[in-house]
Amino acid sequence: MRTYKLQPEPHYSIYTGHTPNNLQYIITSESDSLMIVEFSAAGTLQNFIEDKSQSVLHSNAFKKAAQLWIEKLGLTLGTIEVKKFNIEDPKFEIQDLPSDFEEYLLDKSLFSIAEQEDYNRLIQIWQDNQKYVLAFEVSDFWVDRNGVITDS
Repeated sequence: MRTYKLQPEPHYSIYTGHTPNNLQYIITSESDSLMIVEFSAAGTLQNFIEDKSQSVLHSNAFKKAAQLWIEKLGLTLGTIEVKKFNIEDPKFEIQDLPSDFEEYLLDKSLFSIAEQEDYNRLIQIWQDNQKYVLAFEVSDFWVDRNGVITDS
C-alpha cells in the first residue's frame, strides 16, 4: 500500500512530526478548529481530535494553540509518512488525483479528443511524479513525493 510523505508547512498552518513513542501527527486547522490527527508508526490513522477550545481563525492564535499541542505531545517536527486516510467531518483526506482529473475520469466522453489527450498526459505526469492532494473542506494542497506542498 502506498504511503504519502508530508513535511511541516507552517506557512500553510500544517505541522507534522513524531513523538518519542513513534506516533506520527498532523496538526492543522479547518475553519475555527484545531485538528490533531494521529497515525501509528506504520502510518495508519489512529485517532482524530478536533479542539474547539479556542479560536484559531487568525494565524497567531493557530500558532499558539498548535505550539501547546506540540509541547503536550512531545512532538519533534519533521517529515511523516502515512497511509491514505479520510476524515469526513470536517473533511480532511488524502486523494490520489485533483478533483478535475477525477471528474474527467468519471466520463471521458464529455471531453473532446484533444482535451482527452491533454488530461491523459497530465494524469500520467502526475502519477509518474507521485504527487497527491491533501484535501480540506474549503481548500486543497498539491503535495510532491517528498511531502512538500507545491500548490494550493
